[in-house]
Amino acid sequence: MQPLASSAAARPDGGSRVPCGLTCVLRPGPEQAPALAARIAGLRASLPGAAGLASLDVVRAGGAGFAVLARLEPGADPALAAQALARALTLPGGAAPDVTQAPGPGLSLELAAPAPAPPRPPAFRKRWMVSMLAVYPALLVLVYALRPITRHLPEPLGLFIVALTLTGLSTAVLVPWLTRRLGPWLRRP
Repeated sequence: MQPLASSAAARPDGGSRVPCGLTCVLRPGPEQAPALAARIAGLRASLPGAAGLASLDVVRAGGAGFAVLARLEPGADPALAAQALARALTLPGGAAPDVTQAPGPGLSLELAAPAPAPPRPPAFRKRWMVSMLAVYPALLVLVYALRPITRHLPEPLGLFIVALTLTGLSTAVLVPWLTRRLGPWLRRP
């Protein structure tokens, strides 16, 4: 079993290392993978609370190995927690995994606040009205403006040319412009 990379969480501003979490990425051999998966499953219930570990989560498991995230309790000693995690993840006859505070070459961890919920889309009737304002006047103008070109073509081909022009115009220009102009009305409930 070889560790791929490990690191402690870094502050978003790039400052000194912050002991809020430990990561350990392990790549066991095919014969060791089931035993390691069982060991990790058992540790999730028993290890938290020991040596300052608040929780233990598997953030990735599969053909590439296991990525284990251990969150530390406030005031916990990161070195002690790293030793406890390394001992707990070592299989009989296997090499101890590397769980350190030094930045690793691969996986890095940044704990961040959850992203805010996306804004609700405008009501259907408002979106429909914006589409009608964009499409109907442009359709009338395009049908009459392209009539000299489309008059000698079969009707389905002439309609295709109008639809092609209208779709590009409304998608790239008209609907975005109307959405910006009518933004306050669209955002109102």
